[in-house]
Amino acid sequence: MQLSAMLKKLLAVCLLTLSCTYVLADDPLLDADHPDRYVVQKGDTLWDIADRFLKSPWLWPEIWQVNPQIANPHRIYPGDVISLEYIGGKPRLVLNRGKGREVKLSPRARTEPVDNAIPTIPLNYVEQFLTRPRIVDEETARNMPYIVDVQESRLMGQLGRSLYVMGLEDVRPGEMLVVLRPGHVYREVTDDCWGYDEGDPRTPKADPYRIKRHKTLEGGIAALWTDILECHNMHTRWLGHELMEIARVQVKQAGNPGVVVLLQVDQEVRKGDLLARPEESPWPLVFMPRPADPALHGGRVLSIANDLVGGGKYQVFALNKGLADGVQPGQVLAIFHPGRTIEDQVKYASNDVRRVLNPGKSRVKLPDEYTGDAMVFRTFQNVSYALVMKASRPIEVGDKLTSPKNLR
Repeated sequence: MQLSAMLKKLLAVCLLTLSCTYVLADDPLLDADHPDRYVVQKGDTLWDIADRFLKSPWLWPEIWQVNPQIANPHRIYPGDVISLEYIGGKPRLVLNRGKGREVKLSPRARTEPVDNAIPTIPLNYVEQFLTRPRIVDEETARNMPYIVDVQESRLMGQLGRSLYVMGLEDVRPGEMLVVLRPGHVYREVTDDCWGYDEGDPRTPKADPYRIKRHKTLEGGIAALWTDILECHNMHTRWLGHELMEIARVQVKQAGNPGVVVLLQVDQEVRKGDLLARPEESPWPLVFMPRPADPALHGGRVLSIANDLVGGGKYQVFALNKGLADGVQPGQVLAIFHPGRTIEDQVKYASNDVRRVLNPGKSRVKLPDEYTGDAMVFRTFQNVSYALVMKASRPIEVGDKLTSPKNLR
């Protein structure tokens, strides 16, 4: 009888062990090749570490939790050891700081200086986009002070040169200002008389037969062109004007024109550059990645940094959604390349009468192709910047942006 009871206990322990093993191997969050422990290295990021353990790095809040007994448990340093453990049947990442104490990780954002703690993402790729550019509305850009002339000098970019500025009344002598170079003007076509080009939202297709047909036919080409321009203005949404900081100046004399002197120069200033006060609040350098709102609709890549045709991993791009659309720093987006529309030449040959009579039926829209993931790191009212974290092919202007799938 005692032997039978012992066998039952042993069988129960074996079943429990097998059950735990099954849970460990079959957890939907964990990557199939995840390590049991990892020593943090210099140059690592939180995203990289999460990517070693998880199928989707942005899901790390689901396996990290705050330990209130540890000060700043979210700060991780080179040399720390991260281990995967199961607590209450659920996977958890545990941090050992090398002093015999273990604390659970927390992904919450911090406000302290970065010092030598590892960052969420590689900051060297986004640092200039956190401090140098800004995106303003049309009225703001139109009313900003601008450089009307530059003091002649044989030395280009010479510090101490005088710049003459129109609209420089609301400043004080000695005040510090920044010089901004106008860049991209972001607009997007909405609908109606202009159709979206699936490859590039900045190059819409005009359909003159849908633009006031009766008036166009009566007025000829001139009327057609006028109606196209009118329709373009009515159905184009203005998103913002990108301005890039290129220099810093000090006000010498207020007025219209006023005078400022160069203190710091990154690019040669020229006529037409704009002036503004420095932004007051620094942008956070730590983010908590999380999926973007599934309701995000119509997200598109507007431009790629440095005017590149295509971008890969760690490339910055602008998208046509911002604070007004609920986009926040830290949100992760899935990138899809729009599928092409092709002719079905198998079922409908080029000389098939069905293709002539019903041309639409011979056209096939191929599925959109998943190309990677990106994380938003700075937002404006209608435009945001994101960093490509993963890419299986070059990211292109016009690529679609949606909420990511939980699992790769």
